Amino acid sequence: MLRSFRSPVTIFTACVCATFVAASTTPAAAQAPSFLSGVLGSTDAVQLPSSPAAWINSPPLTNEMLAGKAAYFYFFEETCPSCIRRWPEIFAAAKKFEGKPVVFIAVNSGTPRADLQPYVNDVGLKWPVIVDTDRSFEKALGVSEINLQNIYQAQGLMPDGTWQGSTYDLESGVPSLLTDAKWRVDPVEVPDVLKPAWVQVEFGNFASAALLVKRNLSSPKADVKAAAEKLLAAVMKELENQVAAAKSADDGGQKWNAYKGYSAVVVKFKGYEVPAAAHDAVRTLATDPAVRNELAAQKLWETAARQLSPAGPPSKAAAAQLQRIVTQHPDTEAGRRAQAALERTAAPPPAAASGQ
Repeated sequence: MLRSFRSPVTIFTACVCATFVAASTTPAAAQAPSFLSGVLGSTDAVQLPSSPAAWINSPPLTNEMLAGKAAYFYFFEETCPSCIRRWPEIFAAAKKFEGKPVVFIAVNSGTPRADLQPYVNDVGLKWPVIVDTDRSFEKALGVSEINLQNIYQAQGLMPDGTWQGSTYDLESGVPSLLTDAKWRVDPVEVPDVLKPAWVQVEFGNFASAALLVKRNLSSPKADVKAAAEKLLAAVMKELENQVAAAKSADDGGQKWNAYKGYSAVVVKFKGYEVPAAAHDAVRTLATDPAVRNELAAQKLWETAARQLSPAGPPSKAAAAQLQRIVTQHPDTEAGRRAQAALERTAAPPPAAASGQ
């Protein structure tokens, strides 16, 4: 007999944080090359903040973790008295979506974390909270500056990874985000003992779920064994899809995308039966001239990225490194990122003289 169902919101806040923190210290996570971040999504999509300091109630979430799910981002102004009184109404509206594949994330812009944390505690906000102190996330999404004259807005992240504007009326805004959203495995079918593995599987941390899933494949409890089998089947389906996508890229001559795809498979599905062909493909593609050029550019990009500040223009050293990438590796993914970084931080031209 299955345990009583707890909402994904409850599971998320009580379980995801602990399991994601643990996952971040696993060998699989430690060995993952940085270029694999978001390989399954659009490189042009606005990405969630990657710094742990930019999150309250959760370690950093990524766009890829939320793939296939709906995510509702509620931008709020913490100095607004009427907004404080509105939180119970918001929580009640979110509760109506229990059991649905949607994650609620609050976003506050312009406020230091130390000032925001007490507010989060006082209003009982248990959702993951993005601390957008420099307003870079707000600006990237094209959200008008949140202040006392513009106290709340909302954005939605669709299951396919695209962003769309939403309404701050949560109850009417969420349904459109849920159209194609789904769980890999219905949480109603997962006993409590497997809930940590379920969270990892749902949010793409497959390697971290491997041990718990495989251990319970031989459980004497029928419901636990059945749930473990469903989780394993969901993982293997995703593995097959990603191998097929990597092979398709390779067959189409997209060697860099194929290399990233196969490399992601090897890392993300550690602990499962990864086809030997995936390992062979990584080794073979690593010798391709185009891939070697991409890897060399990526190494330079990682050095430059560590020197970039989201709150201001790059230092002279960082700008020089970005220009070096653009000059030496213009047709690479890192080269395009470096060019975009230079364009975003370029100083505006001086105003023309009026002649008066």
